[in-house]
This record gives sequence, structure tokens and C-alpha cells, in this order.
Amino acid sequence: MTLPDELIACDASLDELAQLLKSLPLEAYTKRVDALGASIGGHTRHMLEHYLNLLGLDQRGYVHCEDRRRDPPLESEFQTSLDCVAG
Repeated sequence: MTLPDELIACDASLDELAQLLKSLPLEAYTKRVDALGASIGGHTRHMLEHYLNLLGLDQRGYVHCEDRRRDPPLESEFQTSLDCVAG
């Protein structure tokens, strides 16, 4: 089975994210970065929630960006985020 180019690109992006996360010191994941307005973990959580939302299309085939499941541990628990990315 051949995957659509969009899924291949998403998979590659998640691989890059995993490599980036693995290169960070653990304390950097939850430290707030004023220039970003949040921590790296906060931005990672936000991105992963949107990926998970996209994968869980509702029965009509819609993505609800504002009505997505929030997963706070993705922001504060480095290993949880890494496991989600590797998923």
C-alpha cells in the first residue's frame, strides 16, 4: 500500500520532532521561553494535539481544531511526548 504524500510528510515531521526532543536537556522541555510565549513542551503538546485530532476525524470526516482533546501531560512529561511522537 502506498501512503499519500501528506502522510509521508507528517511522518517525516514527527521523526524530526523526535530527534529534536532527544537532543534537548530534560530541563529545557518545561522551561518557559519568553520569546516563544511558552515552553518547548507547551508547543510540542499543541502540535501533537493537532496531529492526534487529525488522525481522529469525526464520523463526518471533520477536524475540530478548537474542540480537540487536551492532553496536559504532553506539555510537562517529556517521555509521554516522546512516546506519542514515536507512537
